Amino acid sequence: MRVPISLADLREKRGFNRIAKKLQKNWPGPDSLTLSLAHEVAAQGLGYRDYHDLQQSAEKNEPSSHAPTATDVRAGLTTSILAFCQTGKVTGVGETDFDLLAASLPIQELAIFQHLNTGPSSKVRRISTEQLVSLGNLVRLRGGLRDQCLFVMLLSGITVARIEAVKAQDISVSESIVRIKLAGDELTGQPRYARSFHHIWPIVTDYIDQEDLSPDDYLFPSRLGKTVPMSSREMNKLICSYLKQALPDPAYWTARRFRQSLLWDFIEPMDQQEHTGSWFARPPVVPASI
Repeated sequence: MRVPISLADLREKRGFNRIAKKLQKNWPGPDSLTLSLAHEVAAQGLGYRDYHDLQQSAEKNEPSSHAPTATDVRAGLTTSILAFCQTGKVTGVGETDFDLLAASLPIQELAIFQHLNTGPSSKVRRISTEQLVSLGNLVRLRGGLRDQCLFVMLLSGITVARIEAVKAQDISVSESIVRIKLAGDELTGQPRYARSFHHIWPIVTDYIDQEDLSPDDYLFPSRLGKTVPMSSREMNKLICSYLKQALPDPAYWTARRFRQSLLWDFIEPMDQQEHTGSWFARPPVVPASI
């Protein structure tokens, strides 16, 4: 299936070019990917023979009889990335890397999605209560205190990039509200704070004690030591592994999309934060059929 491309998509910093540049920037292979190769991989992922074929189609401006779904587009891009890696004998890149890479590409910037009003301004589909319970059960049953802490951070509306920089001393509790100190504002340098539900406090303290973290240690350290944070890539892979097991819809299979699916319906107001977070802080719910 060919994804319709317009001339607008070929302009600098627009549509297709943004996808290709993101593909180049986020390439997980041991060797960097050139922009010209990124154009070819992206073009084939969108259903074209090559980048030249895509350009010709855009110039003809042929009308499309149907619009592709985001899931289909990302599946095509994943297949193209996989084929390129196999042909070029790229090693050290796994299936999760392909999924994460395809999920990071800004396909919503394509003109076809803008026309359908499914771009960045449209609301991400709400995640259901049942799906959150399922995810909470999985994290509690298969993960440790670290993974539980990581997910309640996400439920607090904090991005992976900010979670990465949090240290043990950055979390405090006051009047049943947990405060998480984040990196300073880029303009003023003043620290920012996120609030979270009080249910997470026992999890956080038990985790810090279990890992024997000092105040200046990172809350989520890497394998290199407690003074080195887990990278965003490592963190995203960990989060993605749970999301893929618990949630059937690929639309939620990145930390960013999962967090966005909660922002409108759960993260605000604070009383709903408290309710949602409890699924990661209490004994797992066992279905009656088990």
